[in-house]
Amino acid sequence: EDADALLRGFRGASYNENRKSLLDLGAGVADFFGSLRTFRIVGAEEAALSPTGTTSVQGATPQPNLLTYSILSLSSDRVRGEYHPAVRDARGRIIARAYRDPDGFNANAKIQVRLIAPDGSQRFSLEGEGAALLPGAGEQAARTRALEIALEAVKRKYAVEYAPRAFVLQMRGNGLFAQLAVGRDFGVTPGMQVAFIQMIKLGAIAGRDNIQETVVARGTVVAADHRTAWVKIENHHYRQVHIGTTARLEQ
Repeated sequence: EDADALLRGFRGASYNENRKSLLDLGAGVADFFGSLRTFRIVGAEEAALSPTGTTSVQGATPQPNLLTYSILSLSSDRVRGEYHPAVRDARGRIIARAYRDPDGFNANAKIQVRLIAPDGSQRFSLEGEGAALLPGAGEQAARTRALEIALEAVKRKYAVEYAPRAFVLQMRGNGLFAQLAVGRDFGVTPGMQVAFIQMIKLGAIAGRDNIQETVVARGTVVAADHRTAWVKIENHHYRQVHIGTTARLEQ
């Protein structure tokens, strides 16, 4: 009943459209977490996710955990296409006729994904927000895109929080690309940001070495398989990333 009331309350779409949005979100959540090394979707009908926003995942414990997903907010508004006046030459002759861009929709979404242990305690809670402006597209397409962006934010947060630190396995492209020893099994996907770090000794404090973590380069994940990921390095010409360099994911 609470889920139904929530779905009926989202502005700009019908109950059935909002229900479909929640089911699509659930499919995306299950697809991501089910692909991780530490999760396995369980149940007789794994693909038929509950419209109330819950499914079960097998984690480290014998009893299944409860993975919940919810849409905290979802809205959309029609956006009038921008008008472009005619362009004329010095004599007033038309070079380009006036036109208006197609109307579209602007959508905003906020979601939450939680993992609940068998004893009812919360293992994690991750929120993500997304905004999409799609000229010439329908309202539902804009809302769907906003939810996809919000889910991508949740994926990044999970990977940043729980993926282990990796190290560089090999370099390619004259130092432009680095392969990391971590991949989709821990939530790493293309587009995620990476920091390459070194531990640098800065003198001593009270007789002990003062060692600080320093970011020596940053990059973006461009490809990932289950166990490794390739990162395109910014300012790679400085040659500060090498085989064995430690890396961590960033927001």
